[in-house]
Amino acid sequence: MAAPSWLLLCLLGGAIAAASGSDPSPLQICGGCCPGSIRNDSMVAAFCGAREGAELLGRCCLEREAVVGLDLGNCSLHQLCPGFQEASTAIVIDLTINPLAQPPEEAFRGFTQLQTLALPAELDCPGGSNMWNVDTRNGSSRICYSQKNPCNGSGGFGTM
Repeated sequence: MAAPSWLLLCLLGGAIAAASGSDPSPLQICGGCCPGSIRNDSMVAAFCGAREGAELLGRCCLEREAVVGLDLGNCSLHQLCPGFQEASTAIVIDLTINPLAQPPEEAFRGFTQLQTLALPAELDCPGGSNMWNVDTRNGSSRICYSQKNPCNGSGGFGTM
């Protein structure tokens, strides 16, 4: 007895999805370690709002399913979330208003697009002045701007 055509189409569709590596589940970093959505007053919200085609998913700003912004501010984090590397395509990350310990420099290895990192004021920019063009304190935050080219020989997180 032949299988119904709808069953064959369903099985074929599942096989194609599996072969392409598509995963319908959302990224864990977008909601798994800090519930809620991007805070309206965060730099990630402003960044995402200014980007045509960007969409919000939990704590992430996405473009074509890649994380370009991550707002983990005010999440009571003592350390970076498991799966933090899922955000390695981020351009803007906000970790303010958290009792974070200084994250190891290795935690940002591979974040080659990262241009703005907001931290609690008592923390240093990872890699210090070797990795950032501008490091400023703004009230209760430290803002690390303009990551230096990881390929310019300065060392730091560019090594993969």
